[in-house]
Amino acid sequence: MNVRHRLRMSARVGGVAEMKAPSEPLALSIKDTARLTGLSRTTIYELIAEGRLDAFKIGAATRITTASIKALIANAPRKTAA
Repeated sequence: MNVRHRLRMSARVGGVAEMKAPSEPLALSIKDTARLTGLSRTTIYELIAEGRLDAFKIGAATRITTASIKALIANAPRKTAA
């Protein structure tokens, strides 16, 4: 019996609610963040150093939270028509 099946059974019996996988990843790699934003890897590392992107490491892998990527884009200055 796998973990997902046990969670479903537990939820039916009144135990823990069934866990669902998020529809989007919670974090992305440096490479994927660069590809998604159109920025260079160097710029991504600079934004992390400036504290404008939230990053964490698991082993050797650096991951950036998708929430911080969305916040960076939402707070970016907008061009206005002259």
